[in-house]
Amino acid sequence: MWNDGDRDAAEQAAHQVQEISSEIGNQRLEGWALNAVASIEMDDAVTEHVLQTFRDAIALNERIGAHEVHVYALQNYAEALRLRGQLADAGEACSQAQAEADQSGSQAGISRAKLRCGLVALDRGDVVAAVGALEHVLATATEIEDMELLVTSAIELARIDMARQRWAEAGKRLQLAIEKSTALPIYETNAQSLMAQCRLAQGQRIEAERALARARELRSRITVRGTVFVADVALAKLSTPAGEKSRAAELLLALAADAEKRFWLGPALDARLAALAVLEAAHAASAGEHREQIAASARQHGYGWVLARLEASPGSAP
Repeated sequence: MWNDGDRDAAEQAAHQVQEISSEIGNQRLEGWALNAVASIEMDDAVTEHVLQTFRDAIALNERIGAHEVHVYALQNYAEALRLRGQLADAGEACSQAQAEADQSGSQAGISRAKLRCGLVALDRGDVVAAVGALEHVLATATEIEDMELLVTSAIELARIDMARQRWAEAGKRLQLAIEKSTALPIYETNAQSLMAQCRLAQGQRIEAERALARARELRSRITVRGTVFVADVALAKLSTPAGEKSRAAELLLALAADAEKRFWLGPALDARLAALAVLEAAHAASAGEHREQIAASARQHGYGWVLARLEASPGSAP
């Protein structure tokens, strides 16, 4: 249900499992359900309640010796902290998950933890470490045929390539993600929307329109939010006519404001960066102020990758 993009059905099922497991006293099932409920609720907002539910899941699974779910809950807790901009705490939780996953010997578990740690490293600005981790995850996922890990790592690597304007490399990674996500609509939505942006940058308008149409079709059937925020940002940039840059900036800033209300600080900054690019291309008077606001927030929370991207695009030409 979740990978199909049906958030409501997934949330209802997870809550039912939580209630039943509590009623019958099945702690292993309850430990799984706590993690599932928090993960789904995180897609709506990373509230303090969500963080506490993750902590409850971690404590319960550790107490009853449910090692695999305990590690999984730690990884998801790290992701929640990362989204909120608590990168130091996210790094600690992720390192603990990585250490415990290494002990298990499970390649999938190790790779999931490495993926989360790689994304924390990327946010902090350690791009070399992040790329190394993500490429390792991609290779392992390909070997063990874990499609969710494969497409997630491929998409994240493509996003790094796109930030560096390495459009051909990004296109190859996105094509792989698209081919392997036919049964994973939420991931194909992200990949197709990014592919549209990539092909447009390469001057391949027909291919861009094809990818954009597919992304829109998929997004219209999906009720999850945070998991496809990447697609929402890309679609906001691509869905307005070239002569209506102010409209695109408005849509992107609205996405950023909404993300901030949901405590998704990292995604909000990504949306603000996208809006800034539009504003600077249009020589908008407000661009300088937006740039300063993004830089201040990034410095406050330690988002080195945001600062690096700001420095790489020092504003519109005079």
